[in-house]
Amino acid sequence: MKNILIISVLAMWTSLVSANECLDTLTNNNMRDSLAISIDIDEINDRYFGNDHLASAIHYIKAALELKGCSRDEINFGRGAFGRSKSRCQFLAPGVITSLSCYVETNLGYFFVSRDLGTKVHLTYSRWD
Repeated sequence: MKNILIISVLAMWTSLVSANECLDTLTNNNMRDSLAISIDIDEINDRYFGNDHLASAIHYIKAALELKGCSRDEINFGRGAFGRSKSRCQFLAPGVITSLSCYVETNLGYFFVSRDLGTKVHLTYSRWD
């Protein structure tokens, strides 16, 4: 039982250190609070999510973080700074596909995700205070 507790504590600590390294990358060692990232979906392993826009946004965030040098296990999409994340996607102009915007909370901060009519996905990252 004691060994399981020690292993659990070490796993949590390793995860926290790893997440802090990714946070340092995104914030340039706390020199900035936000970051704009554009990725070309032709350059990543894109998937079709149908009308599940939130799953698509999370996929693009993971791809962008990998391009920045973060690993997928450094980010948690289920937990934000205030407990369970409250992520959602919404059309700002009903029925206009270019107005779709997603707000995604993570343990590292929150992201706004949108697409253009071409192959670009635009992400705006902001860290939690």
